[in-house]
Amino acid sequence: MSWRPAFHHLKHPKRRSRIKEPRDYFKASQWPTMPKVFLAVAVSKLATEERLASGPARARYRAKRLRAVEVFRSRFGRVPISDDYAAQQLPRLGR
Repeated sequence: MSWRPAFHHLKHPKRRSRIKEPRDYFKASQWPTMPKVFLAVAVSKLATEERLASGPARARYRAKRLRAVEVFRSRFGRVPISDDYAAQQLPRLGR
């Protein structure tokens, strides 16, 4: 038998749970009321999801991204960032 106990008897405080609700970036109904920064993040996240998806899912993300860009342009005008994300992405070959 060891002189050390199997487990120490210190009481550690429980970690506080972080309740952070994710923003509704992909919900089109939220886009008209989003601030400019959040809408730009939504467009970039949709572009990332489009690049990662394949098949019909990619087409759905592309359509949603283009709708988000149109909402962005109608609310904030043409911004160079929106021009980058407004272009149709060419399909990648060999990956």
